[in-house]
Amino acid sequence: MSNYRLGQNKLTLELDAADKRHYDEKEAIENKMFRKRDQLEKEMVQFEEEIKIIETYDDLFSYPSFIIPIKELNAKYEELKERKNILENEENILTGYKSAYESYFRIEKQFEPHYLLWSSAESFINEKKIWKVSPASKLNIEEITKLKTNTQNTLRKLKGKFSTKQNQVLDGLYRQIKDLESWMPIIENLCNPGLKNRHWDQIKTISGPDLDFK
Repeated sequence: MSNYRLGQNKLTLELDAADKRHYDEKEAIENKMFRKRDQLEKEMVQFEEEIKIIETYDDLFSYPSFIIPIKELNAKYEELKERKNILENEENILTGYKSAYESYFRIEKQFEPHYLLWSSAESFINEKKIWKVSPASKLNIEEITKLKTNTQNTLRKLKGKFSTKQNQVLDGLYRQIKDLESWMPIIENLCNPGLKNRHWDQIKTISGPDLDFK
């Protein structure tokens, strides 16, 4: 056999060996990715069970007792979502397709509306409490209006996404907004930078000495 033929055979063997190494490496990477995907799907199924408790939260003014557990669930949800996105990109690069992650989309549909509802309730009610005890000079009508509008927009998006109990929470939050709206003209006037001390003296004569301006 000529040196040329021997060289060709050697090169072919080396190329075959390199292809085998690349195939084995790719297979190992894919198997590792599939194991991570299986683990993630298992955790998502477990998380689906964990978030069922949010269906029991149905009292608007009891939110301080369960807002922390809801935030903890949201942190876990965000972590699962990030891992899913990373794995989707890896899977797309390696195989050209993405897994369905059906459990994730069930979680998204069930959990996100509840989290939006209770985080909006916490933000709005807490701020409203602060406004009620704050001096009039510290009130910012633009911030109050912005939070009211953002909360209203969130509640509109949530219409039709809950059972009867959570819809009662929505209605309660709408009533809180209506209550604030009834005070908005007064708040706006009290925030008027043109008010002088003599105006405040007149206002206090009408409202009583408990009005806090400073």
